[in-house]
Amino acid sequence: MEKGLTLVYFNTQTTGYYEPSICELAAEVDAKGYQPFHKYILPTKPVEPQATAKNHFQRSPDGTQLLLKGEVVNACTLKDALKEFVKWLQGINNPVLVDHKISYHIKALNRAFADFPILGRQYEEAVKGTVDTLELFKMIYPPGTSLTREALVARILGEDFSYEKYTAQDHVGVLRKVIKRKGVTKAAILKLMELKPDTPRNPMAGNWLPEDMVGVDSTRRIVKRKRKSKEEIGKTREEIKRKKRESGEDSYNTLKPKKPCSPLERMSSADTPQWSMKLERKKQKRLQRIKKEKKRKKQKKEKDDPGNSNDDVDSPQRSAKKKRTKQDRIGKEIGKGGTLTKQTLYLESSVPGYL
Repeated sequence: MEKGLTLVYFNTQTTGYYEPSICELAAEVDAKGYQPFHKYILPTKPVEPQATAKNHFQRSPDGTQLLLKGEVVNACTLKDALKEFVKWLQGINNPVLVDHKISYHIKALNRAFADFPILGRQYEEAVKGTVDTLELFKMIYPPGTSLTREALVARILGEDFSYEKYTAQDHVGVLRKVIKRKGVTKAAILKLMELKPDTPRNPMAGNWLPEDMVGVDSTRRIVKRKRKSKEEIGKTREEIKRKKRESGEDSYNTLKPKKPCSPLERMSSADTPQWSMKLERKKQKRLQRIKKEKKRKKQKKEKDDPGNSNDDVDSPQRSAKKKRTKQDRIGKEIGKGGTLTKQTLYLESSVPGYL
């Protein structure tokens, strides 16, 4: 598969991170016989100050010219640049776009092609996939290592190597040099390819040896394999699976209970721990809803008619009824030979005709 694909290193410079508009587009083919592509593009929006501080691009106040470091450059419109870029890609045999931290640049390209549907479809048909070299260097260097483009240039090409930072053309050239100096093969790069939907999705096909990854055994980061036990060494995967099925260790369905899908099954499995907890949570939520609804109705009733609230202030009829009830209870106690308490003395002095 790798023989039919061609690596195309590309890079963009944009107006900023928020809704980026392309200011510069550059690309080079990692093969002989192809001319590089490079265009300055008049952006559709002003360049953000943070972006200008890095790439030195500015748009003229009237929006008709593109300035680089204060000087006017020959910039074309976005549509013309995309049309030429698609035509350039169509002349390459199955191009695969490659860049460092490619997601941002692909996002800028997709946003640009969104305004031109016909060119967008031609672009999607021409490009067969993308590769992010950041993932490649993550497998080569240990965790915690700085993997920015500047750090890789200083580590691989040397700190004395000078290039123009934040220009698409130099970014493309310096990335190719870093890949070449490190000795990364084309096969290793294509293993990280994200295929388009219309491309056969089999990037792991073929024999992939550690020698393809610059002599570094980094295949463990791409192909995640479960470590075999001593009993499993020397046996095929089918033999291991058959043995686990016979012993009952392999079955995923036996380890994880099947979720009931019908009310009857749900009722029959209510005694299982997970469903018991689920039913209890549902019950608690239902009680909380009922409690909140009662509280809401009570507050609404008090707000509509505060004079009829029986919780804080009793009505005259309710107060008289309470006093008669107390009189009867205390009178019975005295009739039985009970002793006078503070409550009876209070009622004797406050309620006329009580004794």
